[in-house]
Amino acid sequence: MALNKYTRAFLALLALSAPLTAGERSNWSIYGNAHFNHNMHRSDGFVIEPICPACVNIKDGNTPGFGLSLGLINHPDTRFLGMEYMPGLALNFDLVGGKIENENFLGNIIEGNTLKQGLVRYTLDNNVSFLSLEPFVYFYPFQTIRTALKIGANFAFPMNKSYTFSETVLTEGATFPDGTRSNTYPQTELNNTSLMISIPIGLKYDAFKTDKFIVSPEVSYSFALTDFQSDSKWKVNRFAAGLSLVYRLDKPEPPKVDPPRTAPLPELPIPNKERNEIECIARWEVGGTPAENNATIAYSSTSYNYRVPVLPYIFFDENSAEFAQTPTKKKTTTNAKSGDIAESCETQQATFIDRLPEILRDQNSVSLKVTFLDNEKANIGTERLANTLNYLVSNGVNTSDIKTSIQKIPSKKIKYTQLAEEYRSASFDYPDLNNKTDEIPISTSTSYPNVDIRYILAPKSDEPIKTIEGTLRLESGKTIPFNSSTVAFTVDSADLASYGEDFEIVSTYTITDIAGTTREFSDDLTISLKEKQTEKVYNFAGKYREFVVAINSFDKQQPFIICTGAVNEIKSAIKDGKRVDLMGLTDNLGSRKYNMALSKRRVNAIIKQLDIDPKKIRIATPEDYIFDNNTTYGRMLNRSVIVRIYDK
Repeated sequence: MALNKYTRAFLALLALSAPLTAGERSNWSIYGNAHFNHNMHRSDGFVIEPICPACVNIKDGNTPGFGLSLGLINHPDTRFLGMEYMPGLALNFDLVGGKIENENFLGNIIEGNTLKQGLVRYTLDNNVSFLSLEPFVYFYPFQTIRTALKIGANFAFPMNKSYTFSETVLTEGATFPDGTRSNTYPQTELNNTSLMISIPIGLKYDAFKTDKFIVSPEVSYSFALTDFQSDSKWKVNRFAAGLSLVYRLDKPEPPKVDPPRTAPLPELPIPNKERNEIECIARWEVGGTPAENNATIAYSSTSYNYRVPVLPYIFFDENSAEFAQTPTKKKTTTNAKSGDIAESCETQQATFIDRLPEILRDQNSVSLKVTFLDNEKANIGTERLANTLNYLVSNGVNTSDIKTSIQKIPSKKIKYTQLAEEYRSASFDYPDLNNKTDEIPISTSTSYPNVDIRYILAPKSDEPIKTIEGTLRLESGKTIPFNSSTVAFTVDSADLASYGEDFEIVSTYTITDIAGTTREFSDDLTISLKEKQTEKVYNFAGKYREFVVAINSFDKQQPFIICTGAVNEIKSAIKDGKRVDLMGLTDNLGSRKYNMALSKRRVNAIIKQLDIDPKKIRIATPEDYIFDNNTTYGRMLNRSVIVRIYDK
């Protein structure tokens, strides 16, 4: 059966798109689109050689058509200018041809015996279709509305460019000079055609979305940049409306690995044992060393001390009026790097909430400002203010003199998405704010070892053993099945950190002899964790002490908190002739080059504000971020000026 030209075009589209889908990746999706076109033809007058090169002035026309697309879309884990985006590449087939007519042109006709100009209808029935390659990007400017803006580039090559030209005399009683009233010329192909480049811009709405599928109605408009036929300066702009389907590819399954083969159970004949008694000797090895019950594993931790200002903020989760950080949510820092003290700072923020009523009872002038984002629910600011005031009143604070305000923050003006967490807050301003600097004891740099454990079962009876099957259960509920005389596994440091002082491993197994007799056994091992702690001050082996001098707002060089205690330390050290270094810190938002310049501006602002002699201090470059940029508190504390006061 012969295939028509559109079927052949679609099969060619599928064949050419096959290389795109080779190789599955979890962040890629297959993209398909079917749409109807409204094609707007624009020219300076079509050139129809050799029929009527001078008289056919059909310039504009509109034709219907349809199109199909197939390609791939990527789902990056990053954002572009704070927006989610999806780049893609598609192979398209579009039919843009149809009848373009002009009835208002005076052609050469014969009426009676007179040759004159009369009304003639000229029809260009063009059968034009394109195969195009289109890279594009979907941008999602809104977080809550699943509407995407599409922009791309389309490189179209004509697959079919045939046409039929006809003319008909409309003046009654007249004919063409050859005596006919209608002529249709043989089908031929347009000449001087070339690649057509256009810019598609569109919108799509994700009407149906699951983990695997996205179904979206989509509209677009393509602006032609180049001519399809150069002689006629023929361009084709297109409006398309259709439906898109995105199917997300599965992650490739990891290759299957056969379990290692185990050696057969050794036979240990034991005299004076009755037959049909099945028994094994169980042996534990921890880290390659035989272990009895209550085996001890040592881990190390280091305590640091650091002077950290308490930030006067209460934070809220999105669309919530409950405090995000309360004493019930305090954390214990484990497996942290040296100086990574943000979690303890979060605990200190919880302590601030605890102490806030006591602080405010002694203040004469207090301001409370609640902020929320415009993409949160409408009354959330009022709810946060009410919850904060109720907390203060329930703890004996007279709130009648507190100046309150609520501010809505436009989410579109937030430069980085991480800053949204900081605008869901209640902030306080009171006279003694700059003196609230605490020394926080921090347990950090906790280092647990990975522990290798082997469990070995050796037969004790002389009865041949057919099978051994069992499980090892760790205290956390994790189970490890085994079906041989030896099972080896590793308890990693993350597991050890969650067990506390000690944990128990219980083995339960069954032994079946060759006669089919089965018995159940159990065994256990308790592992105790012993801490080896080292006390020191976070000061690089005692060479200097380090304090936070000032806290800055995002992208600001002037501080909004100056720590009085740290200022007194600086002035005392300068008076004693000690070396004093000032470092400006930033968070990790923005480029490294910009942040380095901002850090120097923050230091210079402190020098000027505290009236410090620049000759008696040094401006140092920070080696790294001191606090954790993954938390709200860590980022805010990183926007600071740090002083190092050396012992000598």
